[in-house]
Amino acid sequence: MLEVTFPRHGAVLNHKYGTETAGSLELTVSGIYDGSGRITVNGQEAERDGMNFSGKANLTEQFNTIRIASDDESGISSKEIRVVWDKASFPRYEFFVDDHIFFLRDLARDRRKSIFDQFYLGFWKKMHEKYGQKVCLNCFFEDCHHKDFDLSQMPDCYKAEFEDNADWLRLAFHARGEFPDRPYQNCTPEVLAADYDLVMNELVRFAGKAYIPAPVSHWAMARPESLKVLTDRGMRACYGQFCDPRTAVGDAGSNAETVCDIGYFRNAAEALYLQKHHLLYNFRHNLCFHTAECVCNLSSPEEIRAALEVFVKDPVREVGNVMSHEQYAFRDYFNYEPDHFERLETACCFLHERGYRSVFFQNGFLGNMSWEK
Repeated sequence: MLEVTFPRHGAVLNHKYGTETAGSLELTVSGIYDGSGRITVNGQEAERDGMNFSGKANLTEQFNTIRIASDDESGISSKEIRVVWDKASFPRYEFFVDDHIFFLRDLARDRRKSIFDQFYLGFWKKMHEKYGQKVCLNCFFEDCHHKDFDLSQMPDCYKAEFEDNADWLRLAFHARGEFPDRPYQNCTPEVLAADYDLVMNELVRFAGKAYIPAPVSHWAMARPESLKVLTDRGMRACYGQFCDPRTAVGDAGSNAETVCDIGYFRNAAEALYLQKHHLLYNFRHNLCFHTAECVCNLSSPEEIRAALEVFVKDPVREVGNVMSHEQYAFRDYFNYEPDHFERLETACCFLHERGYRSVFFQNGFLGNMSWEK
């Protein structure tokens, strides 16, 4: 038996996992081997302690292969894993909000002088001015609550203003509409592609450079054969809940046993790893799957602070995510939350005060541009 216990295939590793220089990240590879021969890690003999072994590996590229080999009387066995070096990592987070259509309906109807005269976008501008907040607003094509509006009715008169603020405000695809629930759970790639392009083309038409590839599809679902639709359109990182999801106000998630859901059909081993480590790169699909620290519309300000405190105190993590949903800020929504803006600002303020930088995960590697230089 030859088993690697650290790092996992697909692990995302930063300077806190080893010794980083400008040109490499040196880390210790460990595992279990029950044979009597020698073990090598990238050609260098590893140390043995009974069945346990450890050896050094130097990561010099963004994507690195580590080869672990055993050589004994039964022959030569080897195992290769691939890992990601998050070079020159820094504390950072993405904030995205799902299900947008209401603020766009307001803009199209009222034709205000500025997009920030609309109360919802006005709130986000205030967050940007106070905390340097960046935010990605994931959009529907049609309004399932007000049947008389879709994105084709959104005027392009605000395009210049959207583009002028594209350094911190971005619009992305989410789905054709809020309903039916789980629209991409069982659909063909062609259906997902058609919906994506429908929304994307409208966003580019009226928001120009403020468009960005999607950070998540509606309900964090797409079948494995559909993931190429998303990566072909620029998706680099993909959010999901993966384990014990919370799907509604008042839902605490599963506490009887672990269940996997709302996570792109990832298997239990991947879901459990993501539950603890929060980042996992999938080389088959060229996507970095990640979780969120909190969903603001499902959490009180106290719960948001508690969740973010766990994140910032983690000894090795530097990358996090916060999310919410647009409709809870609107008074005419049946589940309106009067303190929704307070919840959003709680997250913005908490992370800003602790030195975390607001980024877009679709830029560079999870908002880190070190490999783009």
